[in-house]
Amino acid sequence: MRFKEKGNGLLLSTHVSRIDWLLAVYVGMVGRAQARVGFVAEVTTALMPILGWSRYLLGDILLQRAFHKDRPRILDNISAFHKSKVDRVLFLAPEGTIADPDVDDEYVKNCFDFMRKEKREPLTHLLTPRYKGMSAFVTHAPDNIASCSMCFVKDHPTVNPATGAVEGGVNTTKPLLSPGRQICDLHDIFGGGLKVFVKIQPLELFSDRSLLDAGREFDDAGAKKIREQLIEDQVLKDSWTRTFDETGKYPGIETADDWDVFPTLHFRMNGILAVHTYLTMVCGALIFGCSQATFLRWMVNLVLGTFVTHGASYTVGILTTDGKSRESLVGETAIKAFLRVAFGRNPNQGGKKEIDEAKGRVESKKTK
Repeated sequence: MRFKEKGNGLLLSTHVSRIDWLLAVYVGMVGRAQARVGFVAEVTTALMPILGWSRYLLGDILLQRAFHKDRPRILDNISAFHKSKVDRVLFLAPEGTIADPDVDDEYVKNCFDFMRKEKREPLTHLLTPRYKGMSAFVTHAPDNIASCSMCFVKDHPTVNPATGAVEGGVNTTKPLLSPGRQICDLHDIFGGGLKVFVKIQPLELFSDRSLLDAGREFDDAGAKKIREQLIEDQVLKDSWTRTFDETGKYPGIETADDWDVFPTLHFRMNGILAVHTYLTMVCGALIFGCSQATFLRWMVNLVLGTFVTHGASYTVGILTTDGKSRESLVGETAIKAFLRVAFGRNPNQGGKKEIDEAKGRVESKKTK
């Protein structure tokens, strides 16, 4: 709540699910202060029906994973929001991608190698952070940065009142190469019984106020310092996640009272849905010159048609790729399957061409 109340903020989150963004929107809604939440995502997000289009129109930062192209886009976006005096919490996952079990094992091993080169133990539950763009992102809110870890547990878990440990259910946030690791998405929400456990704390990154006040990025020394601090932060969150996996709770949790439970806004959210549906029916009937009952029937048919279309395209997308569900937004599994079949794009890792990744792995082996 204190983080939201400060206005502009930068939230650095782990990325162990495809619905981190949805939780961020929800947390922005609840409590004593509301916050507008903006996101940093891959450019293919703009292709997703309705929600993806809306994220583009609402000013999210969509990246191509090429820093020389993304850097001006990041700085221009931040500058535009600052000039408009619109506060927002910018939600960013430094890992930059998701590693699906049995699909992205090569990428995970590359992350292990990176940590060894840094003379550190490989992370067990999280990927290494991408740090190149952080010198640009931190200009958004250098004095209000937070870091958080998320763990997802399915099948109606409970919290032990005496110990504060999460009991029952299925913890999906397992080690990177564990066969029990699952990547939760929208379909896990649709199934019910999913709970998310979050640990969050303030994070202070190195800053040179004279540079930031002039609207510029850090110099090379500052960027290098940020890189080191991002790795340190990722190591810390990896230890949090590992502790949760092993004990069912984060460090510092002694009893159930140590958890803060976010409210479920049933009345507000269903009320908004009901009012939205009613106004759509009234306005649609006026625009098309028909009765409200007729337009309501059209709406019902549209919903049913969308359900059938999504179900069919989702199933085809699963069968034509690697069998993984990728619904961070409705339609994403099908669209990414199409991009893979038509253009050879990897469904993860920002849609890079798989042939380029294969060449990179071959060249890496030759170098070794």
